Amino acid sequence: MEKARESEMSGFVQSFQSAITVVKHAGHVLVISGVMLIVISGWTWTTSWVLLTNIVMVGSIVFLARAFKPTIQTFGTAQYNRHEFILKLRRKTWQYIGLLLIMLWLMVVKPSFW
Repeated sequence: MEKARESEMSGFVQSFQSAITVVKHAGHVLVISGVMLIVISGWTWTTSWVLLTNIVMVGSIVFLARAFKPTIQTFGTAQYNRHEFILKLRRKTWQYIGLLLIMLWLMVVKPSFW
């Protein structure tokens, strides 16, 4: 986006929105498969890593719903500032990746906190 011409920005924004939609729907698969794995495994819902993973997942769902939409809605309006727009999208993307990495770590390492 930084090197794109202004006429190309619309396509980048649409691609970004499409990627967010894919991530949202992939989250449904994650939830369904996670529920199935807990049900068929020996883990319980109160196991520390399972509970913390669910808390982080709910947080990431809320984050995804609130992080990108307000910024993307400024595109093409009087509030749109290209530099600020790109910085916000980049920062929010890395924050979301961080949340996903925390979830991944919890599911792989399965730490016992209590």
